[in-house]
Amino acid sequence: MINAQTQGVDLWVRLDPGIDPVLGMKVRATLEVRTQTLWTVPRSAVLRDEAGEAYLFQVQEGHAHRVAVTAFENGTMTGVKGALNPTLPVVVEGNYELADGMAVRGTGR
Repeated sequence: MINAQTQGVDLWVRLDPGIDPVLGMKVRATLEVRTQTLWTVPRSAVLRDEAGEAYLFQVQEGHAHRVAVTAFENGTMTGVKGALNPTLPVVVEGNYELADGMAVRGTGR
């Protein structure tokens, strides 16, 4: 993720044994980069259960359905991947009070 303050990407690296890093030292590195497609949802849409597992609720035919997701947070928005239905709305307010299958009503925006 892009660091909002530096506009750079923060990296953690493991140095080979015997290398003593010095502030300002230059290094040459090879980065393996991968991309993935994620859905972007407001951060408030993603909840975590007692085990720390991320999930959100989607609404279908007036009922909330819990969907397990993997979440990647970035400021006010969160990238998620999971078994989301792209045609269904995601609950972003009041979701912490919901249980799977509970009847809901809302704006659907």
